Amino acid sequence: MSELAKDAGMATAMRPISVKDLLFAKEVIMCGTTLDVLPVISFEGQPISDGKPGPIAAKLREMILNDIKTGPRKTPF
Repeated sequence: MSELAKDAGMATAMRPISVKDLLFAKEVIMCGTTLDVLPVISFEGQPISDGKPGPIAAKLREMILNDIKTGPRKTPF
């Protein structure tokens, strides 16, 4: 997923996050093989941002579904 995001010009980082990070985030997204892309709209009863899925989640979902349809990308070796 991070490779797709990077290809689209999105900044990515992998780091530990705190509860405060979650509660003050503009968007929280879970990604995985069975989830694909899942926007998180609340945490422990508190809404994330406005409590609605955001545009980054929608774009990443579109990108991953397209990637699934077209198959793996070839890397030059």
